[in-house]
Amino acid sequence: MLIELFGKNFGCFRDEFRLSMLATDIDRDSERGVVNVKVEGDPEPLRLLRCAAIYGANASGKTTVLEAAASLRHLIGESTIVGLKATEHYYRPFALGDIRGGPVELGARVLIGGHVYEYRVTYEKERIRSERLVCLDSNNEDVLIDRVDQKVRGLWMDDDRVRLITEDFRPHSLVLSLASQFSPTLAEPVSLGLTNSLIWWANADIHDDTIQPVFVIQQMVRDNEYATWTAKHLRRADVGTLDVRAQLAPRTPYSLGGYLVPADPQKTTGSSPDDLLNYELSFYHKSVEGAIPLTYADESAGTRHWLNLAPMLYELEQSNSEWAFFVDELDGSLHPTLLCEAVRRINARPADSIGPQVIFTAHETALIDGEAQSAILRRDQVYLTEKDETGAATLKSLVEFKERQVSNMRKRYLAGRYGAIPIVGD
Repeated sequence: MLIELFGKNFGCFRDEFRLSMLATDIDRDSERGVVNVKVEGDPEPLRLLRCAAIYGANASGKTTVLEAAASLRHLIGESTIVGLKATEHYYRPFALGDIRGGPVELGARVLIGGHVYEYRVTYEKERIRSERLVCLDSNNEDVLIDRVDQKVRGLWMDDDRVRLITEDFRPHSLVLSLASQFSPTLAEPVSLGLTNSLIWWANADIHDDTIQPVFVIQQMVRDNEYATWTAKHLRRADVGTLDVRAQLAPRTPYSLGGYLVPADPQKTTGSSPDDLLNYELSFYHKSVEGAIPLTYADESAGTRHWLNLAPMLYELEQSNSEWAFFVDELDGSLHPTLLCEAVRRINARPADSIGPQVIFTAHETALIDGEAQSAILRRDQVYLTEKDETGAATLKSLVEFKERQVSNMRKRYLAGRYGAIPIVGD
């Protein structure tokens, strides 16, 4: 699970930014939006937030926070691919200063198997400058990887395979990634724990009615419980919808390498994306003549957006995984009532129920309407982004503003008390 994401000199963030998922003491008696997780050797559970929202004006850095998480995840997953220089793809230093360039720093603190790990990497376009992985137990700080350029130290160097690969390796490859490949028993749980805490949930292009959400169809075909859940909640989100089904459709011929591949209606396993070409979504709407099926292309942008989010929302409500999802514009094309219900249900899970987290950007302020002690989002679940006169962005928590729990967050935000809103007019 994610404890903290941090970085420096990335995108519009010239200076250090930190997004913490640690629950504060502002509402100690309430377990709303909190999950208690056990840490080995510590009698007190770690209180983490189930979700966090980032507000701010357009182009103020909200999405950049999410992109930082995605870039760190891709660096870990792609740095050892032959022929691909991941550092070049995800090197995005602050571009508006007098001194452009310089190393980018990204890192995260996560909980994996009851242990707290902190991982950070500093890199340039052509190489990794430094890399550090630390296991933070209640009383100890075990340095597992301590790398500066091509020199590597740390406890993992006691492993013969890790020590061997660090004698000669590419300057743009991460030691963590190499160790996960060549000594999986030692390193793979940490590598997977980190990447599972930095999952970018890519929103489909809801305005392109020709592309059906493959992952949604795949999961509906394989999991009846999920299919039932999806149909039930879609009835709430889409007025007039009775059911949604993933069903077999005639495969249409398609071009492959200049040759026309014929349809194969017998291939119905759904075991690969190509197999899913046999399936299509049908939305059954009530009419005077009974239930009438409509295609995905007939549905509204809001319905498509909700359907694309459905697998993640299902995980957030039902799963006991320790993943963390990052979603840009969770509120896009959704009615505020639906958005509020979804976030309220996430925050309503019992504190002893382990489950995924979600960090999202939004503009809809209904989530922070009402007194802070009873609003859908807690004050420590709200982050704000804002740019200064030099174009550098800052990320701050609403907790940094000292105010009472009876204050209405929405009114104070829209009144400009917290900043992070567009200035309209001259």
